[in-house]
Amino acid sequence: MPKSTGLWAAALLLLAPAAIAATLTITMKNGRTVTYSMDEVESIVYADDGRSVGSSTSAESAPATANWTGTWKTSDVSIGRIVLTQNGKQLSGTYHNGNSRITGTVNSGVFTGQWSEGRSRRGGSMTLTLQPGGRTLKGTWSFSTSPDTKASFTATRE
Repeated sequence: MPKSTGLWAAALLLLAPAAIAATLTITMKNGRTVTYSMDEVESIVYADDGRSVGSSTSAESAPATANWTGTWKTSDVSIGRIVLTQNGKQLSGTYHNGNSRITGTVNSGVFTGQWSEGRSRRGGSMTLTLQPGGRTLKGTWSFSTSPDTKASFTATRE
Protein backbone atom coordinates (compact mmCIF):
# COMPACT_ATOMS: atom_id res chain seq x y z
CA MET A 1 0.00 0.00 0.00
CA PRO A 2 1.44 3.45 -0.86
CA LYS A 3 2.62 5.43 2.17
CA SER A 4 0.09 8.24 1.53
CA THR A 5 -2.77 5.72 1.57
CA GLY A 6 -1.41 4.13 4.72
CA LEU A 7 -1.15 7.49 6.47
CA TRP A 8 -4.70 8.40 5.42
CA ALA A 9 -5.99 5.07 6.73
CA ALA A 10 -4.05 5.54 9.96
CA ALA A 11 -5.59 8.98 10.43
CA LEU A 12 -9.02 7.49 9.83
CA LEU A 13 -8.47 4.80 12.45
CA LEU A 14 -7.09 7.25 14.97
CA LEU A 15 -10.27 9.30 14.54
CA ALA A 16 -12.48 6.20 14.48
CA PRO A 17 -13.57 6.27 18.13
CA ALA A 18 -15.35 9.56 17.42
CA ALA A 19 -17.10 8.23 14.32
CA ILE A 20 -17.55 4.46 14.70
CA ALA A 21 -21.12 3.33 14.23
CA ALA A 22 -22.63 -0.03 15.06
CA THR A 23 -21.19 -1.73 11.96
CA LEU A 24 -17.86 -1.97 10.19
CA THR A 25 -17.97 -2.46 6.41
CA ILE A 26 -14.86 -3.40 4.45
CA THR A 27 -14.93 -3.03 0.65
CA MET A 28 -12.47 -5.21 -1.24
CA LYS A 29 -10.79 -4.21 -4.52
CA ASN A 30 -13.10 -6.60 -6.39
CA GLY A 31 -16.13 -4.70 -5.05
CA ARG A 32 -17.19 -7.35 -2.53
CA THR A 33 -18.15 -5.97 0.86
CA VAL A 34 -18.05 -7.59 4.27
CA THR A 35 -19.97 -6.05 7.17
CA TYR A 36 -19.37 -6.81 10.83
CA SER A 37 -21.44 -5.77 13.82
CA MET A 38 -19.29 -3.70 16.17
CA ASP A 39 -20.79 -5.78 18.99
CA GLU A 40 -18.66 -8.65 17.62
CA VAL A 41 -15.44 -6.63 17.17
CA GLU A 42 -12.99 -6.46 20.06
CA SER A 43 -10.38 -4.32 18.32
CA ILE A 44 -9.31 -2.95 14.96
CA VAL A 45 -5.62 -2.58 14.16
CA TYR A 46 -4.22 -1.15 10.94
CA ALA A 47 -0.61 -2.19 10.27
CA ASP A 48 1.70 -0.96 7.50
CA ASP A 49 4.91 -2.96 6.97
CA GLY A 50 4.28 -4.90 10.19
CA ARG A 51 4.16 -1.77 12.33
CA SER A 52 0.84 -0.76 13.93
CA VAL A 53 -0.09 2.77 12.92
CA GLY A 54 -3.60 3.00 14.34
CA SER A 55 -6.22 1.12 16.28
CA SER A 56 -9.66 1.38 17.80
CA THR A 57 -11.20 -0.73 20.53
CA SER A 58 -14.59 0.79 21.29
CA ALA A 59 -17.88 1.67 19.66
CA GLU A 60 -18.96 3.60 22.76
CA SER A 61 -18.12 6.94 21.14
CA ALA A 62 -20.65 6.46 18.35
CA PRO A 63 -22.67 9.55 17.50
CA ALA A 64 -25.91 10.08 19.37
CA THR A 65 -29.07 9.21 17.50
CA ALA A 66 -29.84 12.09 15.17
CA ASN A 67 -33.08 12.95 13.44
CA TRP A 68 -33.42 10.99 10.20
CA THR A 69 -36.84 12.48 9.33
CA GLY A 70 -36.93 14.12 5.93
CA THR A 71 -36.69 13.63 2.19
CA TRP A 72 -33.58 11.93 0.83
CA LYS A 73 -32.40 11.75 -2.78
CA THR A 74 -30.80 8.40 -3.55
CA SER A 75 -27.91 7.54 -5.81
CA ASP A 76 -30.15 5.00 -7.57
CA VAL A 77 -32.48 6.68 -10.09
CA SER A 78 -34.78 3.64 -10.02
CA ILE A 79 -35.48 4.35 -6.33
CA GLY A 80 -35.64 8.13 -6.55
CA ARG A 81 -36.57 9.93 -3.35
CA ILE A 82 -37.16 8.36 0.03
CA VAL A 83 -39.35 10.04 2.64
CA LEU A 84 -38.34 8.95 6.17
CA THR A 85 -40.12 9.49 9.49
CA GLN A 86 -38.39 8.80 12.80
CA ASN A 87 -40.26 8.18 16.05
CA GLY A 88 -37.71 7.52 18.80
CA LYS A 89 -35.59 4.60 17.59
CA GLN A 90 -38.22 3.50 15.06
CA LEU A 91 -37.74 4.59 11.45
CA SER A 92 -40.21 4.13 8.61
CA GLY A 93 -40.34 5.47 5.11
CA THR A 94 -41.68 5.24 1.60
CA TYR A 95 -40.19 5.38 -1.89
CA HIS A 96 -41.42 4.78 -5.47
CA ASN A 97 -44.09 7.46 -4.89
CA GLY A 98 -45.27 5.73 -1.71
CA ASN A 99 -45.66 2.25 -3.22
CA SER A 100 -42.63 0.79 -1.41
CA ARG A 101 -41.70 0.79 2.28
CA ILE A 102 -38.71 0.88 4.63
CA THR A 103 -39.01 -0.05 8.32
CA GLY A 104 -36.53 -0.67 11.11
CA THR A 105 -34.66 0.82 14.03
CA VAL A 106 -31.93 3.39 14.54
CA ASN A 107 -29.20 2.82 17.11
CA SER A 108 -26.05 4.95 17.53
CA GLY A 109 -26.39 6.52 14.07
CA VAL A 110 -27.04 3.21 12.28
CA PHE A 111 -30.35 2.11 10.75
CA THR A 112 -30.99 -1.62 10.50
CA GLY A 113 -34.17 -2.70 8.80
CA GLN A 114 -36.16 -4.09 5.92
CA TRP A 115 -37.38 -2.79 2.57
CA SER A 116 -40.31 -4.04 0.52
CA GLU A 117 -41.65 -3.11 -2.89
CA GLY A 118 -45.42 -3.26 -3.14
CA ARG A 119 -45.88 -4.03 -6.82
CA SER A 120 -43.03 -6.49 -7.36
CA ARG A 121 -43.30 -7.99 -3.85
CA ARG A 122 -39.50 -7.99 -3.64
CA GLY A 123 -37.83 -7.17 -0.36
CA GLY A 124 -34.77 -7.56 1.77
CA SER A 125 -32.61 -6.00 4.43
CA MET A 126 -30.61 -2.80 4.61
CA THR A 127 -28.12 -1.14 6.91
CA LEU A 128 -27.51 2.61 6.66
CA THR A 129 -25.16 4.90 8.57
CA LEU A 130 -25.89 8.60 9.02
CA GLN A 131 -22.64 10.35 8.11
CA PRO A 132 -21.14 13.19 10.21
CA GLY A 133 -23.09 16.39 9.59
CA GLY A 134 -26.36 14.48 9.14
CA ARG A 135 -26.72 15.18 5.40
CA THR A 136 -25.68 11.83 3.89
CA LEU A 137 -26.73 8.21 4.40
CA LYS A 138 -24.42 5.41 3.29
CA GLY A 139 -24.83 1.69 3.57
CA THR A 140 -25.83 -1.55 1.91
CA TRP A 141 -28.98 -3.41 0.94
CA SER A 142 -29.68 -6.97 -0.12
CA PHE A 143 -32.54 -9.10 -1.42
CA SER A 144 -34.14 -11.52 1.03
CA THR A 145 -33.48 -14.26 -1.54
CA SER A 146 -29.70 -13.60 -1.49
CA PRO A 147 -28.82 -11.89 1.82
CA ASP A 148 -25.06 -12.41 1.45
CA THR A 149 -24.93 -10.38 -1.78
CA LYS A 150 -24.95 -6.70 -0.84
CA ALA A 151 -25.13 -3.56 -2.95
CA SER A 152 -23.98 -0.08 -1.93
CA PHE A 153 -26.45 2.70 -1.18
CA THR A 154 -26.04 6.48 -0.81
CA ALA A 155 -28.65 9.18 -0.22
CA THR A 156 -28.39 12.91 0.49
CA ARG A 157 -30.82 15.01 2.48
CA GLU A 158 -32.85 17.47 0.41
